[in-house]
Amino acid sequence: MIRDSFPLKFLFRPASAFSGMISGRTGWTWPLALYAAGTAGSMLLAAILPREFLLAAEGLPLPAGPLSAGGLAAGLAAGLAFNAYFCALLAAFAAFLSKGRTALRLPPLIGALAAYFLLFILRLYGLRGGTAGWLGHLGAWYPLPAAAYGRFSWTAGWLAAAGAAAFGAWSAFRSRSVLPALLKLTLAASLFTLLSCLPEWGAAAAGAPAVYKAGEYVFSLLAVIWLTRGTAAATGASAARSLSAVVLALMGAALFAFSLFALGLIGKNMLQLLLLV
Repeated sequence: MIRDSFPLKFLFRPASAFSGMISGRTGWTWPLALYAAGTAGSMLLAAILPREFLLAAEGLPLPAGPLSAGGLAAGLAAGLAFNAYFCALLAAFAAFLSKGRTALRLPPLIGALAAYFLLFILRLYGLRGGTAGWLGHLGAWYPLPAAAYGRFSWTAGWLAAAGAAAFGAWSAFRSRSVLPALLKLTLAASLFTLLSCLPEWGAAAAGAPAVYKAGEYVFSLLAVIWLTRGTAAATGASAARSLSAVVLALMGAALFAFSLFALGLIGKNMLQLLLLV
């Protein structure tokens, strides 16, 4: 029956959908299909909407030009890897937060993410000669030559990125019993990305960038709520700890993508794509 289809169940009976993904009754077909459709829809919007509109709506220039089959395939593959890394962080953070008082365990995680971000901001500062916009203010705080920042951040950046990748691999192996359920959940949450395309099309047709951005916020919030509920069901963590783990894992995955960009391993277009997925 139509009402028992996975997308409707995921939207209107999420507990049943979560149970199916956790137990393994739900396979990979629907989650992967929703992920592919949501990602393709976002990439299509970014490819065909006017640059000026997207700049007003998103606050940053998005990749221009037609969407090619090769670009779509690369985006889907990169987004899948990005989602897998997010799930590895999510499993690790949920387990860590569940072992003690949340108020005592959140600061180390936040501090680690902030230090990682600062390291790669220094990397970009060194690459751009210490004169790139607000990055130049770092020199006022700690006036070393930009070249010194560059030498330090090149070595430290590669070590940090390698450590982050190794941590993700270790977490994926350690949480291999729950990781498939979390990945199915994350891919299925792309349903909200797909649903957001229709009002975003309407906002673009009406020339209303504020409405476009509001739609993004609403559907992103719904995705975070569903991810939180699904994480709680899969890991047994409380709702508050699951929400903290989801938010921190999203930040961690975004920072890892940013670090790959700062090291020159991915381009600006790929970074923007990963942040949109």
